[in-house]
Amino acid sequence: MKKNTHLKKLQAILEKSEKAVSKAMVAAEKAAEKANKALIKAEQADKASQDAKKQMKKAIRKLNEEKAIKIAKKEASKKSAIKKAKKASKKNKRNKKRSK
Repeated sequence: MKKNTHLKKLQAILEKSEKAVSKAMVAAEKAAEKANKALIKAEQADKASQDAKKQMKKAIRKLNEEKAIKIAKKEASKKSAIKKAKKASKKNKRNKKRSK
C-alpha cells in the first residue's frame, strides 16, 4: 500500500509539473511573439528615422544651394555695379576733358 500511495503522490507531482511546464511554454511563446512584434516596430522606427535623416540632409543641401545662388547673385550685381560706376567715371572724365 505504501508503494501505491507513494506512486500516486509522485504521479500527482508529475502531473502538476507537466501543467507548469505547459503553462511556461505557452508564456514563452507569447513572450516570443511580443518580442518579434517589438523587433518589427523597432526596425520600422529605425527605417523611418533613416528616411527622415535623408530628407533632412536633402533639405539642408537645397538650402545651402539656394544660399550659394543668392550670394552669387549679390556678388554679380556688386561687380556689375562697380563696372558701371567705373564706366560712368570714365565718361565723366572724358566729358570734363572735352569741355575744357
